[in-house]
Parts: sequence; C-alpha cells; structure tokens
Amino acid sequence: MPREPGLLRRNGIYYLNIRIPKRLLPLYGGREFIRKTLQTSDYKMASLRAKRARLKLQQKEEARKQREEALAALPPRERRLTEARRNEFVRRYFIELERASLANELLSGTPETQDEVAERQADIEAELDFYLRRYRSDFPTAVLDLEEFVDRVCDEKKLYVELTPEEKREFGALLAQAHVESLQRQRQRLEGRPETVHFAAFSGLTVASPVVAAVAPPAPAVAFALPPNARPNMTVAELVEEYLHEAKDGNKATLRTYQTIARIATELLGHLRLSELTIPAAKDFLRLVIQLPRNITQRYPGKTIKEVHSIMEADSEGQRLAKKTLQNYLTNISAIVNFGVRRQYLSLNPFGDPIVRAIVEKLPDENLDPVVYTIDELNQIFRAPLYTGCVDDEAGFNKPGPNRPRRGRFWMPLLALFHGFRCNEVAQLHTEDVKCEDGIWYFFIREARENQEKSTKRLKTKQSRRRVPIHPEIKKIGFMKYVEERRKDQSNPLLFTDARISKNGYYSDAISKRFRTFLNATLPKTSATFHSFRHNFRDALREAGIENQEVIEALGGWEDSRSRSAQRGYGRGLSLNLLYENISKIEYKNFAIDHLRV
Repeated sequence: MPREPGLLRRNGIYYLNIRIPKRLLPLYGGREFIRKTLQTSDYKMASLRAKRARLKLQQKEEARKQREEALAALPPRERRLTEARRNEFVRRYFIELERASLANELLSGTPETQDEVAERQADIEAELDFYLRRYRSDFPTAVLDLEEFVDRVCDEKKLYVELTPEEKREFGALLAQAHVESLQRQRQRLEGRPETVHFAAFSGLTVASPVVAAVAPPAPAVAFALPPNARPNMTVAELVEEYLHEAKDGNKATLRTYQTIARIATELLGHLRLSELTIPAAKDFLRLVIQLPRNITQRYPGKTIKEVHSIMEADSEGQRLAKKTLQNYLTNISAIVNFGVRRQYLSLNPFGDPIVRAIVEKLPDENLDPVVYTIDELNQIFRAPLYTGCVDDEAGFNKPGPNRPRRGRFWMPLLALFHGFRCNEVAQLHTEDVKCEDGIWYFFIREARENQEKSTKRLKTKQSRRRVPIHPEIKKIGFMKYVEERRKDQSNPLLFTDARISKNGYYSDAISKRFRTFLNATLPKTSATFHSFRHNFRDALREAGIENQEVIEALGGWEDSRSRSAQRGYGRGLSLNLLYENISKIEYKNFAIDHLRV
C-alpha cells in the first residue's frame, strides 16, 4: 500500500505537512507550509485524517474559486459592501435566526417540567459562550475564527463582496452579535420575561415587526436564495431512502454501517421536512440518540426506537451507546444530509455545526483499554458445566449433567483464545480450512472455497487472510479427532454445524449473541465479549516475548504500517515452521484446562 504523502512520525504521533497553494497564502498568514498534528499513532487513522485535511483545503480552494468567479461577474459597484448594505444584511440575518428559533420553539412546545427548562437554558448558555468567546475581538483566536465565520456565512447566503481583513473582522463581529442577540431573546422567552434589546443594531426588530417590510428588497448578491434544486417539502425519511438507494451498489460493508442510523433517523426525524431540519432539531435528535442502548436490534427485537428510548429512560443504569459509536452515527447522519446538500435539496447541514457536534464530543471518553479476561475469569469460563458436564449444549448448557458435547459452542472460545480469531473467522470455518503442510496442521483463514463454489465466508480486511498453525494445547484437547469426525459428513462443509449465517451475511451475529447468554450465566458482571479472547491472545504474544512484528501480524491478521514495505507484497509470507514455533510459545499461566485433555 503506498504511503500517504506528507505524513511524518514524531515521538510516536503522526503529523501532516501540507504545502499551501499560492492563492491561499493570505488565508494562512503567508506561510507556505502548515504542520498539523493528526493526534494518532495509528497509520490507518493518520492516513484517513490526512485525506480529510487535504479535502478541507481543497474545499477552501474551491470556495475561493467560486467567490472569485462570482465577483468577476459582478459590476464593481456591487462588489463593495457599503456600511448601509452591510447593516441591512446583518439585520436580515438576525431576522432569519429569529424565525428559525421561533419555529423550533413552536415545534418543541412549552417545557412542562423544571428539568426541561433547565436543559434548554443550558443549551442557550452553551451557544452564547460559543459565540461570545470565539467571535469576540479580545479572544485569542477571534481573528481567524471571525474570518472563517464570515466566509462560511457569505458562501451560504451567496453574498459575494470584496472585503479587507479589517472589514471582514468588523462584519464578523456584527454577525456574531446577531447570534448573541437572538440567543438572549430566546432565553428571555423561555424564562417568561419581556424581550429587551441587547445591541442597538437590532432595536425595533422582531419577526412580526413592520420594520421588516420597511427594509428595502436586497440586491441579488445579498439574497438568501434557496438552492436551484431545493426541495423544502421533501422529508428526512425520503432523503434517507434516496441516499440508501444511491449507495446500494457501493461497498456493502460500508452500506451496512448506515443501516442502524438510517433506521433511527427515519423513526425520529423522518416526519420533518428538510426546511424544518434545523440546528435545534439536530440537537434534540442527538439528545435522544445518546440515551439509546448498545446492540439495540439484538436486545430489543420488534420494538420501535421510541419504545426503546422510553425503556431506557426508566433504566438509569442501563448501558448506553459508546462515545465512539455515537461519533460514527454523527458522521453517518451528517454524510446522509451532506448528500442532500450536494444534490441542492437544502442549503445547510445542521449536523456539521460545531454546537451540534459538541453534544457528542463533550461526552466523557470511555476507558479505551481493551477488555480482557482475567485468569480467574478464564478458569470460571472453562470450568462451567459446558466444559465439565452438562445436560446439553443448547438450553441445558448451564445445568450440570453427564454429557460433554463438543461442538461449536465448546470449541470456538478455545480456538479464539489460543489463536486470536475473530468471532466470524472461527464460526465460518469449513472442514477444508484445516490443512496440513510439511507435518504442520494449520487453519487457513480465507473467503474462497477450494472447489470455487460461491462462498458465504467474509473477512474483515485483506490482512485477515492468513495461515495459523494449530496450537499444541488445542491438539491435546482432541481437536484433530473432532476434525476427522466432521470430515466424514459430506452434507455440510462447515466445521461447526451449530453455526448459522444471519440475514446480514455473518455467522458471528448468532454466535456472539449465544456467547453473551453463556457469559450472563457464568460471569454476569463482566463487560468482556467474545472479541476479548483476541485481546487476551495479543497480550499472550507480548508475554511470550514475541516481538517480530511480521510474526504478530501474520498470526493475528493485524496490520501495522510501521513494518509495511514494498517487499511485503512479494513471496508467500512467513514459513509455517516459524509461525508454529512462535504460536507454541503462547501460554496462560495458572490457567487450568487439564480436565479438557483427552
């Protein structure tokens, strides 16, 4: 894979060096290069963020070109923003803000409880702080913030004028005052107090004021025109449906990541027209979403999002969506709305507003350390009735009994612990994927079938395809005998016949759910999952002193960009002898499984 140009690694963190196009030098104080920290030590994430940074720069360049072209088409007189014209624009901008806020207040209704009042007050205070701090002339970053703010407003409202830096700062301060004035009035309305004027520039202005009619019609360059293809009556549900229809021929895995947020957005926002998709509406949507539980489809099948939300309101201790998941949802819903902006169905994407995004970003970070099983927990898992004697490996898996069934429910956790397999990798194994070469038995993790028939197997990444020698401990437990017995059955190619593929195309869906049922009975308080075995395996590699990065990647199917080089694309890879030598070093001290050996 070619390296991302401009990436530098310093003290374990990636930075991006970007050359600024000559035309944009004034926007960056004349600097020819900027260095931006990407705040990650992961190459894939750094590469993604570098692409986004370049895209943002490209968008600035495109916006600049559009402004230049629009200015060139205007007579010199219309390129100037006179004081009278500027003040008229700001007053109209304020009225737009007031109309939007009043429409949202009517839509939301009067707060019925003190908590609702306090919540809305907190929102207003947060927005006030945002505008007062970021767009105040004495705030350290105000100059750059003001200039970017003005560019954004001018682009949105199709106002193409030539401004000196000083004129731009003055204009930005007035636009910021419009936001502050509107927010102050919102607070007064919420608290039931008479509305008062805070900035003289907005004296006498209300949504219903006759002053609005007295303002002269704006010139075309100042008009708050809707996009030419605007569809204000199109609903959010229709936009989501159109987006998914357009995306159905693209990457299937990517499309699946949008299904959940598409369902949530359709249920909670679907009735809104695009003209009603405002910043307050986006904020209310996110406040509902952050209260939703993890694994909503699996945990609450058949229930609507609103029904689940009501359940979670009564369950203050229930596990909510992880912050990272919420960030992904925000990115996905923003992408859907951006699709509408690109099609010119609407002018703005409220989910791109910093105040909206702050609802998710201000949430506390979770403990990012991966959850692993302790040795005591591993001993509890593999001394449960399923491994010492149970009624059966279905409903009776947790009831002590005389039987010791050895099917997928028995083998999959063991294979994941000693080989680092992902749940879907181990669940979809075929008998033909257990192979022998030069006396070394191994698993061939792959998507293809040997007979070239259509395969239902899937891998997470290209690096997931690998050969993993079978750990000696697994052989001692009798795995090779199990494989031999399974090969006698020609009716089903799966290694584990109790694995079932879901409607989403993964074997892991049912297996991970079934393993959660096992954990609830065995370790009811653990937050670990089936995937935690993979983290245990990674720790065991370190404990065994295995430091060769290529060996680690080859065994686990991980990719570390630091060891990627051109020669990695040549040859068959590391020898099975070397891989077997290393995986045989994996052990878990004080982990007792002698009772499983045959």
